[in-house]
Amino acid sequence: GVHNESDSSQFLVGTTGPKKDNHLHLLDFDDSTFTLQSSLYGHTQEIWDIATCPFNEHHFFTTYTNDDGLLGSSLWQKDPEDHQEQTMSSRSDKSKDLKLLTTIPTTGMHKVLWAPCGEKSRIATVSDTSIALYALDAGNKDVENITTWEIENGKEASPWSVHNAVWSSHSDELIATYGSTVAGWDVRSNKATFERQRAHASNIRSVDYNPNKPHHIVTGGDDAAMRIWDTRNLTSPLIEVVNHTHWIRSVAYNMVHDQLILSSGSDTLVNLQSAVSVSSASYMGKSLDTDDDDESDSSMDEPRELPTDGLIKTYDQHEDSVYSVAWSHSDIWVFASLSYDGRVVVNRVPTSEKFKILGI
Repeated sequence: GVHNESDSSQFLVGTTGPKKDNHLHLLDFDDSTFTLQSSLYGHTQEIWDIATCPFNEHHFFTTYTNDDGLLGSSLWQKDPEDHQEQTMSSRSDKSKDLKLLTTIPTTGMHKVLWAPCGEKSRIATVSDTSIALYALDAGNKDVENITTWEIENGKEASPWSVHNAVWSSHSDELIATYGSTVAGWDVRSNKATFERQRAHASNIRSVDYNPNKPHHIVTGGDDAAMRIWDTRNLTSPLIEVVNHTHWIRSVAYNMVHDQLILSSGSDTLVNLQSAVSVSSASYMGKSLDTDDDDESDSSMDEPRELPTDGLIKTYDQHEDSVYSVAWSHSDIWVFASLSYDGRVVVNRVPTSEKFKILGI
């Protein structure tokens, strides 16, 4: 999702065609008509990952296959004035140009992370065996390596690699998954914060950090399980959910209502899960109606239905593996999913669940 300042929900999607005719699509979701419009940007190389800047909606990194066949990452800027949207149905072959700001001087990374807090100029690159921290200069022209987290394989079976990583929004901590291990690293002290080996029965492909509750993360693995952890006590997960039948490719916390968690998998499904019992919300076992005012007749009203743990809804609009899910940064009830065949689907949280959460 794009961290835009407008009311519309925007998502960036890239293509991976082998003939160097790839593009970036800036998708703009119109909530009133439930339609998508697309602005097209040229990007020659195959795009494997996109990292939108949380502080500037016009800046983003792409990770791509360069001319030497290696993975590289570059920072781009789209023209703030150039947003003449084209509808998906009438999209032309004309694409807009992107301005190249800088390219990370190393190769081999498969993901870029922006620091969500602290100094806004920091980024991290995720490669097979390490996570490197960089600082951008004031003009976003040069990048300097600050430090690198060299990840040891421990007891992981060979071969192994870092599958995914996330940067905590509460502290300078990076969380990485490699093999079936999940581990943390304090950027400031350059020291490990925790490690949980065999956190899943097989590879962990996805991880996200709870935006509202420190020390809480969610992982998704090839064992089709989604697990929520408190990193201060990793003996066992707080919750395990098995609603997929194949690998979980992506997990994502809602940025405001962290009891809402998305997951997508190779079973072509997107699941919306409620995990209110381990969220920052305080619904479990509590009544939202604590007003003792006798002036109203509310005590005679039907009890209000509260959110509970469990599967809210399964979305089955895809026909291939769903590689990514992302929440909108403009509308907390909207999210998008992307499958291997290039299909993008935008959905909303069911109104009934929204009303439960809002206490309506």
